[in-house]
Amino acid sequence: MIKELQISRINNDKLSCLERPMATVLNWLNTDYRFIFLSSWTFSYNYMENYQGIQSVPELKAFLGHSERYTGICFDVEQVPEEMRNEQICTEIMHDKPVIIYIDSYWCPWFPSYQKSHIHHYILVIGVNTDKNYFICLDKLDSQEKVILPFEDYNKGSGEMILMSIKSVADYDKKQIKRDCCKTLHPDIIQHNIYEFANNVRYFMDVTEKLKNYHDPRVVPLYTWLKGISNDRLNFSECIEMFMNNNNYNYYKDGLKVIADAWRNIIILLIRAGTRKNNEKTYESIARKIEQIAKMESILMHELKEELQNE
Repeated sequence: MIKELQISRINNDKLSCLERPMATVLNWLNTDYRFIFLSSWTFSYNYMENYQGIQSVPELKAFLGHSERYTGICFDVEQVPEEMRNEQICTEIMHDKPVIIYIDSYWCPWFPSYQKSHIHHYILVIGVNTDKNYFICLDKLDSQEKVILPFEDYNKGSGEMILMSIKSVADYDKKQIKRDCCKTLHPDIIQHNIYEFANNVRYFMDVTEKLKNYHDPRVVPLYTWLKGISNDRLNFSECIEMFMNNNNYNYYKDGLKVIADAWRNIIILLIRAGTRKNNEKTYESIARKIEQIAKMESILMHELKEELQNE
């Protein structure tokens, strides 16, 4: 049996490995995927360091919930027994439904970490060839539109899967979206959480240790988590564009861009710190920069929350 769905990947570097396949599916169904970022302006613990799946991370569960509420497209996380996973994926594909699958990138033949580093990863399965025992997938690669995942590799690195279904026709209005967005904004909490991270950097951080056992600093959980924090600000900015007027939107867009860039700079500074010795002063300097970001975030979030409440 050979079947492939005609789905093109989303080329958006701000999307994570989980967000990208979700956005690709929503785009394929002619739906605006920006809704999933309605509550993305947050700051919590680094769940990437001890990742236990989507259901253990409130922020990731929120992405799925926003999709169902505002697009009518439901993404259900399923813990399918290992011996049934291949069959489940084939069944979904035969019913014209792509499947988002978890896989340890150590078992992704096209990935730089193939048989080098263990990295939590999600990809979109859009086809299957049971004659040659492989799945046809979409992933973020500049040189390839589609990638081949042999059953043998998938079986070694598989995990949860996300199945899609169309629940209803989306029904919403801008006022409701604004109210829902306002409920997700907690400036005092975000400032507190960022300050806690700053103190963690100041007193406990050892980037050198965190870099161990990874072939590239860009795949270290600390790096990918902070990159996600930065991108979340940009994705949230695109989301609120749907319900704000241009003049007000540009103010928050510019502010969130400054904050996102500041987090990118923190990533660079931390990676550099991991290559040095006796760098207590370096960590102190980075911690102070993080505290400055905390103040910037809190002020801008207070302003946005107040504006949304008064409209």
